[in-house]
Amino acid sequence: GILHAGAEQDLVAFAEQTSIPVAWTLLGIGAMDEEHPLAYGFMGMHGWKHVNRAIQSADLLIAIGMRFDDRVTGNVRTFAPYARIIHVDIDPAEIGKNVAVEVPIVGDAKRVLRMLAPMVQATPMDARKEYLDQLADWKRESTASSWHGSGAWRDGLLSADNPGQILLDLTSSAPDDTRKLAAQAKARGRIYMDAAMTGGATGADNGKLTLMLGGGDDATIARCAPVFAPFSPKQFHLGDVGAGHTMKLIHNMILHTNFFATSEGCRLAEHAGLPLAKR
Repeated sequence: GILHAGAEQDLVAFAEQTSIPVAWTLLGIGAMDEEHPLAYGFMGMHGWKHVNRAIQSADLLIAIGMRFDDRVTGNVRTFAPYARIIHVDIDPAEIGKNVAVEVPIVGDAKRVLRMLAPMVQATPMDARKEYLDQLADWKRESTASSWHGSGAWRDGLLSADNPGQILLDLTSSAPDDTRKLAAQAKARGRIYMDAAMTGGATGADNGKLTLMLGGGDDATIARCAPVFAPFSPKQFHLGDVGAGHTMKLIHNMILHTNFFATSEGCRLAEHAGLPLAKR
């Protein structure tokens, strides 16, 4: 909800004004810088121990743009047993659907946060020192455990000692993000290539996807050949890192422009009384 509403800055401002720590769901990752002093972490079944511990001990939860699905709550009968819940969501059907809500607020996350801010008293972090110190202790205990990789989880694949490893990015990422990741990979002795795909579901089913590659060189592509072989008989190396994802964006722009033009043409034909149902 925060990301869809473009409310990241409003969330941080509200958290800083109130000195309330922030946790996020899987779909909320990226809504707040993880290094921020009030960023506490990822909640739920696939989340972190210290975050769930904080939720289970809380007396108040302010939930913004989240659904309280079972990946977050587990057994709803035992979820946050001491907490009163303020639930903000643009979809009224989500409020109270899975957990009991004390204060329901229907609205866009950004607008609600901006309206709430002047109604809430500013509270410095010092005023919550005992509480925040307790949360910090739980976080240190959690992040020091082997499950958390002693903090190495922040770097993911890059935390492993594997120089010369090739990292293939098969997503449709923003080229600027691709270049940033490639720079981080290079600093750790890795080779990063963006390998954007095209061919659709049919190509995937038939093992005939086409890859648009950025980064690496002929030797790198040759090393990747056994990986490409089962699903991509054709690869086009388009240039430096980010070139593949840039071409994918251009490809998508052209494709969806055609969809849009076809839709508009059908609407025009409909208004003109042409029998579109007859072929």
